[in-house]
Amino acid sequence: MPLMDDFSNSLSVKVHCIVGNPPWASVKDKKAAVVGWCAERNVPFPDRQIATAFIWKAADQVQEDGKICFVLPHGTLFNHSPAAITFQREWFRQHAVELVMNLADYQRFLFEESEAPALVVRYRKERPTDSGHRIDYWAPKTNWTVTQAEVISIMPQDRSRLTVREVLDDLQSADAPLIWKERFWATPRDWRLLDRLSLLPRLRDIVEQPSRRQGKRWLIAEGFQPLGENDDPQKGKVLKLPSRLFVKATSPKLQLFLLEEDCDELPSHTVTVRNRSNTNTHIYQAPHVLVTQGLKRSAFADFHVSFRHALRGIQGPEEDRELLLFLAAYLQTALARFFLFHTSSNWGVSRAKVHVE
Repeated sequence: MPLMDDFSNSLSVKVHCIVGNPPWASVKDKKAAVVGWCAERNVPFPDRQIATAFIWKAADQVQEDGKICFVLPHGTLFNHSPAAITFQREWFRQHAVELVMNLADYQRFLFEESEAPALVVRYRKERPTDSGHRIDYWAPKTNWTVTQAEVISIMPQDRSRLTVREVLDDLQSADAPLIWKERFWATPRDWRLLDRLSLLPRLRDIVEQPSRRQGKRWLIAEGFQPLGENDDPQKGKVLKLPSRLFVKATSPKLQLFLLEEDCDELPSHTVTVRNRSNTNTHIYQAPHVLVTQGLKRSAFADFHVSFRHALRGIQGPEEDRELLLFLAAYLQTALARFFLFHTSSNWGVSRAKVHVE
């Protein structure tokens, strides 16, 4: 494959097969050749991730019946931004994907210098023959043999088969992409339960982020990020907090109910935050529910209290106090952890955290 600097160049002949591990990085320079190449062909290029550009580029370099097999970052199929969904939809429509091997459970064993989860995807240049085109999905789990002999065993229970119709239907849903995560850890019985739970009202029906205000009743956001030593002080912003009370994400008191005496006290009502910090202070107002990134701890607070970005807050009006109390209790249950584990794009794949989204 051409190097990054010569991305717009083509091979002198069309080849039968391309196998490789394209770069895993986002292009910062908007004038880079890879950015221009994708723009000229009007192909989705989410987050300007170089690996996705190689997916399109490789198809141009093979013969009509050619095959490509790449090692790719897990976000290629697990990211859920609108741009990522558009990319995934076009990829599965334009090229016949034959195999997806999810190596996320091997991230600390397979590549010594990288802990990033990986996928291996084999696909063809041609389009799927029809919506019934089958895709093998393998999600091997680590065991003793991989640590001793670097052998990847793919057990029968870790193999499933999808159709391109199922993948495209999944990408049309509000939870997309979900199918790869569900088939990673869940059993067929789990799939049925998750489908049943998905029919119930969802938290997103009444919750929104500060940047996407649409008049919903509740607000969700992470806490503030204080200005650090390496941050530009000229870009810092001063926030006026509704209270001097403050709670750390590591506090053991975040267990269902948080009391004022469980909190620390800041020296001032104001705090200077870094450029990309959340600046919406409504999230610190009562009543609200505080949740750690990995859902290990959560608590309801009936008073104003601030926190840093390792905590997420869900805030609502006083008339929803009892419903927020119920949410705090629900988040402590095995049911909540079961549902979020099998539907979160990060938890159980990359990091033990659940995004605000």
